[in-house]
Amino acid sequence: MSIFQALLLGFFGWLMNSHALLGHWGFQIFRRPLIAGMICGLVMGDVTKGIMVGAVLQAMYIGTMNVGGIASMPPIDISQWFAIPLALLQGGDAEVAIALAVPFSFLAQMLQVLLMNVNQIILHKADDLIAKGKLKQAYWTHFAVPTALNLVINMSIITILCLIGSAAIDVIVSAVPASIMGILGVFTKIIPLLGFAILLNSLLKNNSQLIFFVLGFALLKVVGLNVITITIIGGAIAYVIFMIQGKAGENA
Repeated sequence: MSIFQALLLGFFGWLMNSHALLGHWGFQIFRRPLIAGMICGLVMGDVTKGIMVGAVLQAMYIGTMNVGGIASMPPIDISQWFAIPLALLQGGDAEVAIALAVPFSFLAQMLQVLLMNVNQIILHKADDLIAKGKLKQAYWTHFAVPTALNLVINMSIITILCLIGSAAIDVIVSAVPASIMGILGVFTKIIPLLGFAILLNSLLKNNSQLIFFVLGFALLKVVGLNVITITIIGGAIAYVIFMIQGKAGENA
């Protein structure tokens, strides 16, 4: 991996995690592993494999929820930006991406807490400027300083690990026993179930609604319908249920 590619990945890793620049909706969309996989694929010259590796990480984190600052799974907002490119250097093995992204996610969570505490100092400085009537200075203090701090930290971590990893990943992977890589391969297939289980747990109001999940599974695996057709059928069923519940509410 070239220095330019590592710097580019570091820049995109910071940009896609920038709430201040992208806004809430952009931040929630562009930080997803599927988008990261596409961008990493563009930088590394293999978009297809980048999306495939990103899709595996996306399946793991599809049901991730963040309530009151507490995430249901450790974030991979930073680690995916060096895990996916390094996995592409190994032929696009999703097992490599998982082995790199998930362990670092716990360190990233601690780093995020540290940054939040540092931002409290900046926030109090902005409060002092507001009390003095210096609103423009307060705005730029609250916006520019945390943004610059995130740029330096995110870009440095991603760039350095991309460069170090590109030289050391062969040694690390070759040192891992084949049995361990086989276990990681199995978990690559199983772990996405955890993401979908978390998602279902947040969507279903009661266990009886699992029948719709079973119906969709049967239509896909037994009948052989494609996902788009099943989505249309599911949308029609959801609309009918919505209409029935609305009529019941009006009658009541």
